Amino acid sequence: MFEIYSWIFAFLLVYFVSNASRINTASVIFIKLLPCFIGLIIGLQESATKFYVLLCFAAYSFSYVLAKKRHLVLSVGNYDKPYLNHVNLISVLFACFLIVSLTLYHFYAAGIPIFGDVIRDRFDVMKSGLFGLPSRSYLIGLPLIYIMLIAVKHQPLAVRQLKKINIYILVFLVFLVIVRALGGFKGAVLEVFFLTIIVSSALGKDMRVYNFIKNNFFKLSAIIGIILIVSSQYTDSINKYSGLLDYLFVRIFYMTSEPDVFILTSDQNLSFGNYFINDILFQLKKWFNFSGQNEIIADSTTHVFAGMSGYKIENVVNSGNHVPVTISFISMGFVNFGYLFGFLSCALTGLFLGYLENKVLSPASFLKKVFYILNIYIIYTYTIKGNLIYMIVNWYIIFAAIAICCLLVRFFLRNLATKMKVVTLV
Repeated sequence: MFEIYSWIFAFLLVYFVSNASRINTASVIFIKLLPCFIGLIIGLQESATKFYVLLCFAAYSFSYVLAKKRHLVLSVGNYDKPYLNHVNLISVLFACFLIVSLTLYHFYAAGIPIFGDVIRDRFDVMKSGLFGLPSRSYLIGLPLIYIMLIAVKHQPLAVRQLKKINIYILVFLVFLVIVRALGGFKGAVLEVFFLTIIVSSALGKDMRVYNFIKNNFFKLSAIIGIILIVSSQYTDSINKYSGLLDYLFVRIFYMTSEPDVFILTSDQNLSFGNYFINDILFQLKKWFNFSGQNEIIADSTTHVFAGMSGYKIENVVNSGNHVPVTISFISMGFVNFGYLFGFLSCALTGLFLGYLENKVLSPASFLKKVFYILNIYIIYTYTIKGNLIYMIVNWYIIFAAIAICCLLVRFFLRNLATKMKVVTLV
């Protein structure tokens, strides 16, 4: 038991030394990975493997510190031209209307998981059809709209507009929490909370651990309550254990780390390097027809957690008979590139995250800032779930669609304003 506590202390020490008790994207990543780290400490037998995981985490943490400029102040003088800020707000609200409409259609066509067979229905998101637009709007479009609303808020706006957008953000957040709870994933509501932290910290808000907990105590309590309510619907899973709390303990610590333990200890041939290439090929196969089966470690919740049979991580494919698995970026780097280059990939992850946070705080237009924050969220998701290619392709597609929509609305409004000005002069 002392050994377990010693390893946990080592991970905590790396985090606090590198992050200086700040609440930011690195904090959220650590909070999300800590259950996996604890599971790895318990599940891994070799101390050398545990030390490798610790080294990878340290490489990521201190690389982030090296890249991140701690005292960079958010610039407010080089955004879009002032007259465009109101147009930006209108265009985002129009995009919000489209994304919300597609999300509602998704629930209409695919059903509401929490009111059905929640264990299976929550994964079956493609039933809504329409080339995956409704399902992607539900999964990706909603958090992206939140990012855009916050980015607009940080543009130079009139006080009257600022009050309005605060109301819009509050209403949208309530909608997002409800939708995520209806989706049936136990931690989905917590993800909304983490999203708000990531976006706020990326835009320069300095938060400390004690003050953060004090200021958000009731929010955290409400989130825990919602998670317990949603979790209580998983009666089949809970019945396998001695109760809800026992189920949550096993689910949080043991099941979270199980795929990582398998990868880091497997003596089977996991085809190092092939998964990264196959992730790219698999995404290309969705758009272009070519033969060949590509084995991937895809991004979703493993069916080990759902109690399904036939689980073999080295043969996971994205077909109707498999629910793919999620692994941390440490295991993803290891399975793709081996020990040395897997370690280096962790360091590069930290460097890139710090670089992106610097770019958000540098002078840039509205859509550029949204793009930088989007990539921060992609890196965050990659550290928790792996499968970077999947994240890039799907988030970029939705961002491109929303950005084009916003630019078209901006073009229409500017032309309309020009014509009205001409008519007035006449």
